[in-house]
This record gives sequence, structure tokens and C-alpha cells, in this order.
Amino acid sequence: MNNNWVNILSSEDLFKIEIVTQMLKNNKIDAVIINQKDSSYNLFGSSMLYVRREHVEKSIELIQKHNE
Repeated sequence: MNNNWVNILSSEDLFKIEIVTQMLKNNKIDAVIINQKDSSYNLFGSSMLYVRREHVEKSIELIQKHNE
């Protein structure tokens, strides 16, 4: 992943990350999930949500509104 992508959210709950990712995509913001969970046990690790640097502020605003 190059420097143009910024991690805006990390969670051990992949489902939460997927919901936020879909909400961002519905608002025309490219979002990518990096899943670092251990594939053997699926208990350890986290998932991270990345957006393009130019969309960071708008993404954070949308996430905050979504969480209200």
C-alpha cells in the first residue's frame, strides 16, 4: 500500500469494518480493508480500513455521523 492511503479505523470486529466500508463506498469514497487476523484460529489480529489521503476528513465525518 503506498503513501496515498491512510488507516482511519482499526478493529478486531471485521463485521464493523465491513459496515463502515460499505457506508463510505455508498458515499463515493474508495475504501480498502486489510485483514490481519490469523487465518488458522481467526481469534488474533485486527482489520484495518484505509481510504485515500484526500478522503480522510470526509470519511471521518461520515463515520462520526454514522456512530451517533
